[in-house]
Amino acid sequence: MIRIYLFVLLLTVCSCKEESKTEQQGQTVSSTITEKTLKELEVVIEFKTDKTDEFKLMLNNITVDEFQTKNIHVIEKVEPSTSIEVLKANFGKGNISKTFIINFGNKEVKTITLKTITLFYGGKTIVIQPHQMSEYFSFNKSIIQEGDVLKTVKNNNKHLPVLVLKHKIINELIKG
Repeated sequence: MIRIYLFVLLLTVCSCKEESKTEQQGQTVSSTITEKTLKELEVVIEFKTDKTDEFKLMLNNITVDEFQTKNIHVIEKVEPSTSIEVLKANFGKGNISKTFIINFGNKEVKTITLKTITLFYGGKTIVIQPHQMSEYFSFNKSIIQEGDVLKTVKNNNKHLPVLVLKHKIINELIKG
């Protein structure tokens, strides 16, 4: 009788320890998921423009695995406006690369008045003012900056106004 009692007591103690291990593992998994949900690149551009076109925000060469990469392009049709418009792009959880590009549309030569470009990733925020553009972005020959205004121009009969976020800025966002 004593052996049966000890066996039941031992079985009860062991099962209680197993439950606490499972609970601890569940907490670890949920905290990891919470951390991962914060790792999402979001870009907000506050601007106004004088022409209708399609702006493209592109995150290219995202590593899927050792054999695959993918590109995510967010395309938004923009209309001329007299007030500041907001363009938001979210590239999804876990998607990050060192190649972020803003294409200001190929259809029309235009003027874009910038207020800010804001980058959010993993709890970090970088707010870029117009006077800081050259510190954060590389311009191609189809964009000329004059103060807080970007003017697109044709270069060799081609119109491809593109800004490329510098690698050191992406590195600053994703480290930590």
